[in-house]
Amino acid sequence: MALQHNYQTQNNLGQDVTLDQSYIKVTEVRATKLSADAYVDFSVEGVGEGAVLQQLFRFVPSLDSTHNFIAQAYEHLKTLPEFEDAEDV
Repeated sequence: MALQHNYQTQNNLGQDVTLDQSYIKVTEVRATKLSADAYVDFSVEGVGEGAVLQQLFRFVPSLDSTHNFIAQAYEHLKTLPEFEDAEDV
């Protein structure tokens, strides 16, 4: 599973950057009962292999869910305003 979306962020210099049709993949989740850190890679076709951006997103995992923590990370991302129009790919 992954998401595809035009993602807007800022670079280290505080400049706005848009990743057109970025491929967004949760690569790792580290979790406890109280919190989970989802490591997310962003890649863009034509830029080359590998991620052009990596970010960390924190969420509260559900121990009662039938979904694993990676699926829960995607569910969390889709609740965030910056991913509201993201498509499952």
